[in-house]
Amino acid sequence: MAESLSGLLPLGTEASRVERALLQLAEELSCSGSWAWDPGTGQVVWSENLYRLFDLELAAEPPALVDTLAHVHPDDRVLLVRALDQAEADGPPAEVVYRRVTEQGTVRFLRSVVAARAKPQGGNVYVGWLQDITQVRHGERAVAAHLAASQALAEWDGFAPSAERLLQALAAALGFDHAVLWVPEGDVLAPKVTCLGSDSEALAAFVASHRLPRGSGMAGIAWETAEPISLLPEADGEVQRELRDFGVRGGLAIPLLSAGEVLAVIGLGGTDQPELSDLLRASVVGIGHQVGTFLAGRAGELRPQPLSARQLEILQLAAEGLSGAEIARRLGVSPATIKSHFETIYARYGVPDRVAAVAKALRQGLIR
Repeated sequence: MAESLSGLLPLGTEASRVERALLQLAEELSCSGSWAWDPGTGQVVWSENLYRLFDLELAAEPPALVDTLAHVHPDDRVLLVRALDQAEADGPPAEVVYRRVTEQGTVRFLRSVVAARAKPQGGNVYVGWLQDITQVRHGERAVAAHLAASQALAEWDGFAPSAERLLQALAAALGFDHAVLWVPEGDVLAPKVTCLGSDSEALAAFVASHRLPRGSGMAGIAWETAEPISLLPEADGEVQRELRDFGVRGGLAIPLLSAGEVLAVIGLGGTDQPELSDLLRASVVGIGHQVGTFLAGRAGELRPQPLSARQLEILQLAAEGLSGAEIARRLGVSPATIKSHFETIYARYGVPDRVAAVAKALRQGLIR
C-alpha cells in the first residue's frame, strides 16, 4: 500500500496516515466531504475536502453549525435540521439533497447523508457525508430540457398555445419560474408570449411595457451576441435592478437561431441562479438551434400579424383548392363577405390576387 502511494506520501508512513490519505483522495475524486459534530461539547470536525466544497480556506477550527447553515440556501436550511432530527442514535442514516449558494450567487446541489451514534457517556455524535452532485443535476436538467423542447415542437398546434407550453416546459426543466418569448420588432425586442409564475400581475405589466434594444438587458445581450446569457443576482443595470424588486434574482436568455440569424429569444427568470456549466450551455445552445430551425418555417407567426384569424382561415381553405363560393358555404357566410375579405387580404399583403396571397402565407408558415 505504501509503495502505491509513494507519490503522495513518503514510504514508511504508518497505516493510519495512509488510510487518511486514501480517504482524502477518495473525497477529492468523488467531490465529497465528511464531518462530525458533538452537540454536547460543541466540537466540529471537517475533512479537508469539505472546506473545498464550501469554498473555504483550511482553518484550525471548522465553522459551527449555525455558520455552516449560512452557506445553505435559505429555503433548504430546514431540510438539514430535519435530517439531524431524523437521524436517531444507531438508526438508519437520513438522506437529503439541498442547495448551496456560492459567493458568486450561483446555486450548487449537495447530497447529504447524516447519522447519529450514541456516546458511551450519553448523548449523540452526529456524523455526515456530502457530495456535490451539481453536474449530475445539470445532466438531468439538460436531458429534461431537450425532451421538453422536442415534445412541445412535436405537439405544435397553433403559435400562442404551443409557444406557451414550450416556455412552461423549458422553465420547469431548467429550474426557473418565469419565461418570456422576445421577438425582434425593428430595432428592439418585444414580448410575444409570456408564461409567468403565480402572483405576477405586476411582473406581467412590467414585461409587457418593455422594449429591449440590442445589448440591453439579458435578452438584448443574447440577441446581440447570439449566445446564451446567464444573469447573476448582482448584475447591474436598470432592468436587472427592477427585476430584483419582483424577486427575479437569476435568469437565462436563449437565442433561437436559424442560419445564423436570431429569430427570437427565450428569457427565463427565477429566484435562484443555476450555474451555467459547460454541460448546460451546450444543451441550451442545441435547444436554441432546434427551436430556431423549427420557427424558421413559421417566421410569419413571430412578426406582427396583418391578417385576422378569419382571414387566415379563408386563405387556408383557398390553399386547399376551394373556390370563393365553396369557402362561403363552408363558413356559413355570403360570397360577398368572402370577396370583401380577399380584397382586404390583397391590400394588407400588397399582392394582386388570391394565388399570390396564398403563396405569401405559405412562405411565412401561416397556413399549410
